[in-house]
Amino acid sequence: MNARLVILAIALLASSAPLVQAEDAPVDSLGAFFKGLADSTDASYGTQSVVFDTTGLDSLAAGALSHPPKVKRRSGSLQLAPLLGYHRAEGTIVGLTSRIGTPAAGWVSMGGTYSFGNQQARYAFGYRRTLLYHGLRRTAALVLPGRILDGATRLDVNIEYARSSLAFMPEHAGHRLWNIEPVLSGRGSASLYEQRGITGSLTLWTGDWRFVGGARHVNEDPMYIVTDWTLFHAADAAPPNTLAKDEEFTEPFGSLGFRRGDWELAGLIDARGGGADRWRLRGVLAKALRFGPSLKINTQIEAGATAAIAPRQRRFEIGGDRALPSIPLGTGGTDHLLVAKFEFIEAHDVLRAIGIGHPDWLVLQPMATFQSGVVWDDPAGRDVVFSMPPSAAWRSSAGVGLALRLGVPDPDTMMRFYLGLPVGPDAGKTQLRASLSTAFDLLGPL
Repeated sequence: MNARLVILAIALLASSAPLVQAEDAPVDSLGAFFKGLADSTDASYGTQSVVFDTTGLDSLAAGALSHPPKVKRRSGSLQLAPLLGYHRAEGTIVGLTSRIGTPAAGWVSMGGTYSFGNQQARYAFGYRRTLLYHGLRRTAALVLPGRILDGATRLDVNIEYARSSLAFMPEHAGHRLWNIEPVLSGRGSASLYEQRGITGSLTLWTGDWRFVGGARHVNEDPMYIVTDWTLFHAADAAPPNTLAKDEEFTEPFGSLGFRRGDWELAGLIDARGGGADRWRLRGVLAKALRFGPSLKINTQIEAGATAAIAPRQRRFEIGGDRALPSIPLGTGGTDHLLVAKFEFIEAHDVLRAIGIGHPDWLVLQPMATFQSGVVWDDPAGRDVVFSMPPSAAWRSSAGVGLALRLGVPDPDTMMRFYLGLPVGPDAGKTQLRASLSTAFDLLGPL
């Protein structure tokens, strides 16, 4: 009941608050456009982009913060986007999402999908309004939620009612829609459960910090396999869908995030309440280190703890692209987690080095990874944040491949293609991986 009052108060507040350079390309080509970006940013912002960032995207991002583009104001805007996916607990998924609104009135989002396997619909209705904005006010800046790198002080209210299919350990699962890997292998997607309910929150961005606070009241239900079809494997190759605990609850939640672009340092602490049997804490610390003119190391440390008798959907897992790629997603299901992740990226363009012509924006950089992690239950079954992991439970994975710096939709976005290799006992098997995420992918958007 207290959480419902908080959500109602938030609703009332919302209603009342006022590239390596290549041969010259034709003038109208995409290659010439990206070449112009690289040339202009290198000249304007110095050797940072010339020495390491061969696409000029680091300096381009810095320049965009200090010289944001002028955008024509509009009284309203309607945006539509299709959705497509596949999961063994839903089958083929199709849908549509939309957003409409203005900076003054706020933004209403609506979305829905239909799953042909279980013949069920999923939907979400949301409202977001900026209550406070201090900085260079741009219409385009208020269309989307804020972020630390926007360089403004901003307070948003968010209210959503949704029926959703959620992934276990969502921090490692990544994006689910538009993922073709489950169709091909039957192994590439996290287990799902259903959640229905209402959520209300306030989010403040100021300086290098982001603060989130809110409450939700929801029902959660298990989901079952409805199709085991895969393109290249036998039907029994598809793994089971982990079953969630059926329950209804009310919980407060909060988050504290920090990001300093010039230090290449970021951190996050997430907390959820809901009683002695439901609390959950998770933290991530990330730092980029540069060695010499061309080597960069992205380092991330992740830790988590939850109640000893927490439901399965609130517990911790490892595996997949973001945490130990040689191990399948969904490994674990424990009350504690610890992961260390190191990604090494070398700045030189592989295609140019071997003499293959290519567009200016297609810069493939060699990369390697090393990840080590452990998931465990406290040996004494205690409800504690700090617990010593058993040494025999650690698992490690290495990787080698290529990184493509896209810079869209975020300057830090990369496409990675690599082999995940097991290191030591119980570390899975060699896996071919492809992922799209930012350099600090365990943090999520800040």
